[in-house]
Amino acid sequence: MDYGAGSTLVTTTRAHMTEGTGQRSDRGFNCEKKMLRQQIFSLVRKMDDGEITARDFQDKLFTMGFEIPPEVLQLLKNFDSSGRADFKQFVQAFERYLESRNQEVSKK
Repeated sequence: MDYGAGSTLVTTTRAHMTEGTGQRSDRGFNCEKKMLRQQIFSLVRKMDDGEITARDFQDKLFTMGFEIPPEVLQLLKNFDSSGRADFKQFVQAFERYLESRNQEVSKK
């Protein structure tokens, strides 16, 4: 079994179970996707701490080549008016978006 760079982050047990059934597993995030998630959540924390503005947040996501989902744009508008970013709401919005993108890719 190859656990090299770019492999999906799953437990050894899950990998063996999947291999045993002959089914390919698309669950989990590969290393690149996991890094993207961590970078996004780090930016949310920085925005909430006042280290960057909502505009900086958007610019950094665009620089990373990430399209901002509509739900997150609404949260950014709320942040602009209140000055507070609800980290949990941002995480949930991004998780839903990343999961939907992951499902779209796996259908192709």
